[in-house]
Amino acid sequence: MNITDLEKERAKAQSLVQSKNFSSLIMFLIFWDAILLGFMTSAKVMMSLGWELFFLDRLIVALFICEMMIKIYAYGGEFFKKGWNLLDLFVVTLSIIPATSFFVILRSFRLLRLLKYVDKDLRVANFIQNLMSIVPIFLTSLVIYFVVLYVFSVMSVGLFGDIFIAFGDLNHAVFSLVQVMSFDSLSVEIIQSVMIIYPKAWIFFFSFILFSYLIITTFVVSAIKEVIKKA
Repeated sequence: MNITDLEKERAKAQSLVQSKNFSSLIMFLIFWDAILLGFMTSAKVMMSLGWELFFLDRLIVALFICEMMIKIYAYGGEFFKKGWNLLDLFVVTLSIIPATSFFVILRSFRLLRLLKYVDKDLRVANFIQNLMSIVPIFLTSLVIYFVVLYVFSVMSVGLFGDIFIAFGDLNHAVFSLVQVMSFDSLSVEIIQSVMIIYPKAWIFFFSFILFSYLIITTFVVSAIKEVIKKA
């Protein structure tokens, strides 16, 4: 086969992998593979259908391997220059490992492959673009919140740690303050129990909740402004 024939064959392979039917097939396989992986985490299901699920899983992995081989043949060295292709190759390579113990967690990254295909839909693409645009704002807000949480956690250990286990050390204090912010029944119980001993403790908890929701509100407003600016 000369160079011209090779280029023609690669062109045919590129047309195949770029076709809508091919993309739909891969999305279908990824979807069902994710369902299979979920079933394979259940001991009860594996006891009754373990061999069947394992066979289907290996079959889908084999089809994914064929997909990668076709794409590498179609694009040659250019295949390795695109981030999505490297993600595909990494996830498919990882899928070869049987779904046991720690590797089940890693293999759940197969679902990330769906992003490559749904990104072709304009509405989904706009959503992902808007989501990525607010990531810097989210990270900034998260850092500020952790600073506030850390300061109040240290304060709570000093104020209430001698009596209440929930504030006995920094780890317990952080967990307790996150619960307080959630306003669930346990958080109300924590606040009320502390206020029995320290009646003015409401000032501390009110200040923490106020700062926390101020950060959240600022993030929401900033995110809305960023999305509007990008529109």
